[in-house]
Amino acid sequence: MKSLAGTGGLIRLILRRDRIVLPLWIVLLVAISVSYVKEYGDLFPTPDSRIKYASNAGFITLYGELSGSSLGEFVTWRLGFVPVMVGLISLLTVIRHTRVEEETGRRELLGATVIGRHAQLAAALITVFGANLTLAVLLALGMHSQDLPVAGSVAIGMVYAGTGWFFAAVGAVAAQLTASAGTARGIAIGVLGASYVLRAAGDTSAHTDGPLAWLSYLSPIGWAQQIHPYAENRWWLAAVLLVATIGLVVTAVILATKRDIGAGLLPDKLGPADGTLGSPFALAWRLHRGLLLAWTVGFALLGLLFGGVAKGVGDMMKDDPTIQEMFQRMGGSAGLIDSFLAGVMTLVGSPRRTPYRQHCGCAWRRAAGGPSPCWRPRRVVGSGPRAISSSACSGRRSRCWRLVWPKGLRTASRSAMWADRSRDSSVQRWRNSRRYGCWPRLRSRSSDSSRRPR
Repeated sequence: MKSLAGTGGLIRLILRRDRIVLPLWIVLLVAISVSYVKEYGDLFPTPDSRIKYASNAGFITLYGELSGSSLGEFVTWRLGFVPVMVGLISLLTVIRHTRVEEETGRRELLGATVIGRHAQLAAALITVFGANLTLAVLLALGMHSQDLPVAGSVAIGMVYAGTGWFFAAVGAVAAQLTASAGTARGIAIGVLGASYVLRAAGDTSAHTDGPLAWLSYLSPIGWAQQIHPYAENRWWLAAVLLVATIGLVVTAVILATKRDIGAGLLPDKLGPADGTLGSPFALAWRLHRGLLLAWTVGFALLGLLFGGVAKGVGDMMKDDPTIQEMFQRMGGSAGLIDSFLAGVMTLVGSPRRTPYRQHCGCAWRRAAGGPSPCWRPRRVVGSGPRAISSSACSGRRSRCWRLVWPKGLRTASRSAMWADRSRDSSVQRWRNSRRYGCWPRLRSRSSDSSRRPR
């Protein structure tokens, strides 16, 4: 087992690096899921109210079909999107500790020690599998503490763990296909999104007696939801997820043996012979156009989905004053449909992410062509063209600087830029003095004086 040498040390390293993030998302997901039992038990105390609430076509698209009218089944249905979040976190964590490590060069550095070829992949998968198992155990205990049946509590834990395991393996396979961590994330998230769309289309078709109900059985998310905790408890579907996960892990290991460290199986696309990135804005567009397109399409689909839900939410809430009060607390009292949409929009935030490109040399290569090399990431409020331009136009000589930024923001950002420069130069002077200046001379003189015989 020389290929797995050093796996234990890498697992400890991953746990050390993720000592805050890993327990945080486990505890948060368990706490949110357990809190739904009390909250929705008070809001919908009768089986008729639960069935009526879950009969909306938009809710079926979001969460799937309700398997029964008991409290456990209703809470499991309402938590239908949480396993998707577990799968997303799992695949991103695996890619972070595999492909990102290779892209930044840390994998090659660790490879100079006693580390096997598959140790990095094995450590990432074991850590994520263990985190999902911990999540499942805590969730089962929390659900059972709310006076829900033991078998159903274990089954809902298997829904979470099975989904996380499967998409962690998907992330492991995606990490072998491409040399870029961003592309690997795009592939894995694309698989996750396709699985969710298949499940949503199949459940919606089944609700309307359409011919596409079989699409749910092509989705791993559909397999997990078809376990039906607190109802049939179909354990064999959990076994199907486990077998599929093992198959993907074996595939990832086989693919890892057929590539070099730092490379991917998919060939890189060759760029044009003549460069066309003549400005920082062109570079920003080239780097972010795929992500911008994905966010645009995603929000457009969310708008269609929530618009369809809002059509029937007014009729659903007319006869239930408790639901009316809940949505009015969330979004105001102008109207039931407006309150519903306002409450939904509180869950949707604008992304604020400034890419950091200095570690791979992209910034310095672009800076050699014109703009100032002080290309530092900035925290940006808002999105759109201003967020795109600010990520690549922080240099004081950039032409689009004056076109996009107001005067006050330009002044504030210039002040922050010069503060960063002065701080960095002061730190660098202090380091140079310790390494090459008077500090080594003083240390050598003090050591020589201490060695002289008295």
